[in-house]
Amino acid sequence: MMKPLLLFDMDGTLIEMTDLSRHSPHVRHNPSYGSIKQRMKDIAAAHGIPHGEVAGLERMAHIWNAARAHADRSGLPEEATTALMRAINEPFMEEERADHALSVLLPGAEEAMNSLRDAGYDMSLVTTASRESVERILGSHEYGGLGRFFTHTVTRDDCLYVKPDPEPIHRALRLHGRDGFIYVGDSDHDAEAAKAAGGAFILVNTRGYTTEHIDRLEAAAVVTRLTELPETLRSLGYD
Repeated sequence: MMKPLLLFDMDGTLIEMTDLSRHSPHVRHNPSYGSIKQRMKDIAAAHGIPHGEVAGLERMAHIWNAARAHADRSGLPEEATTALMRAINEPFMEEERADHALSVLLPGAEEAMNSLRDAGYDMSLVTTASRESVERILGSHEYGGLGRFFTHTVTRDDCLYVKPDPEPIHRALRLHGRDGFIYVGDSDHDAEAAKAAGGAFILVNTRGYTTEHIDRLEAAAVVTRLTELPETLRSLGYD
């Protein structure tokens, strides 16, 4: 049996945010998620998006996708759409850079990726993070040089829509010329995107989801550490 293509999320799956400020007082904490989201909504309104289309959205990815969907539905000229999404991206990047300034490699991540590569799995990264952040993190020895494990990387900058929309996964599948895959991630957005793209989902439960929440994700398997992933795949029949 051909081993499935493994697609990985990044934040919360391979890296995690920690309080480095205890050791580096000059590193600032990440900005308020509430203020970032409100700025994104204000930008949407300034570009003519009706209040009702974004007012109730509580996730940055949902605001991003709603702005893009409005541009597509309204037939905005390319120049106006580019200006809208560039403006929406500014607070997104501010939050991302602040979070990554406080991020470290998850324990066991490099060990797990080495084991999976040695077992013959083809792997790529599919993340909502920007190309700027991905290239810095994947190329850094501080993060275990993770880039060497991935055939392709798909970022927010490569797509019109972000997870939970399946577009980023579909893009990775086209790059590989494959259909079947397992997506490894830590969030409901990852699970939703994997399901919408027609693949399986393995949860890395770094968020401490309850059993009830996990059941709603319909995960093929759940691990608490990435080092459990090779054995979990074997238990699913991928020897």
